[in-house]
Amino acid sequence: MPDKKEWQKITERNIDLFGSLNQHVVPSAPNPLFEFWAPGSRWNGMPGNVWQKANPPIILGEDMRSPNKISYRWCASQFFLGKPQGLKIQVRNNGCYSCPLRCYSIVEDEEAAAPLSHQ
Repeated sequence: MPDKKEWQKITERNIDLFGSLNQHVVPSAPNPLFEFWAPGSRWNGMPGNVWQKANPPIILGEDMRSPNKISYRWCASQFFLGKPQGLKIQVRNNGCYSCPLRCYSIVEDEEAAAPLSHQ
């Protein structure tokens, strides 16, 4: 078993690699916190973006490296629908059991929702 400092280094290295298998390990636009970026990356959660349908709305901050905020890197609704529309309907992220990325978007879109039928 590694000592505490070695274990922390391993943990930090894994956090740096999160997302590399699904194209969002680097941001999709320049960010002063990160050395590299790629316009085709799915990492589009930039500081200042607002998930408007969250209650209360979530304003993305600067620290995308925090293990507790790493899921904010990804916003599938923004990636597939574009920035204005995707952020307008974003509630939160969800994902596979115990995966920290949470790359599925939970959205609320009244225009696309099926009407409720009462019988």
